[in-house]
Amino acid sequence: MKKLRVFDESKQRELSSYSLDEGRLVPDKKFVARHAAVAGRAASGHYETAAEYPNGGKDVVWVVDTPAEPARAAYDEYEDIFVFVPFTEAERADALRQKRVPLLDAFDKWEKAVLRGRERDDPAVTAWFSALLDLEAAAFSCIPERVRYYFPA
Repeated sequence: MKKLRVFDESKQRELSSYSLDEGRLVPDKKFVARHAAVAGRAASGHYETAAEYPNGGKDVVWVVDTPAEPARAAYDEYEDIFVFVPFTEAERADALRQKRVPLLDAFDKWEKAVLRGRERDDPAVTAWFSALLDLEAAAFSCIPERVRYYFPA
């Protein structure tokens, strides 16, 4: 199977690197060439004598000089490609909200453990939670150890 090439939204520049965290790939087609119509033609050739007999008879065979070519309509040739479409700000925020759900569940479990006296309150966790609510990127990469314990792996 041939690997499909990836282009930017204008389909003019091929991308060698892209991040699926920053956008998505959409299947598309790129124009390659226009092929002109071809008029059909019959085969052409000549007869050659294959054998001659004493009574004057001959066996002849048809030898094709130019093979027949069927008529073909004009057509456009396209290549299957992917177009990289960057996420909009709304899509990016929505994806972060989806990614945030299991972290909020882990925070809730930690918070219940604090209320029940199994964990101690930690201002660093509270600051992290505030950053998570604001969808700050650092909150997704620097999860406090106390919350990570409750995070499903």
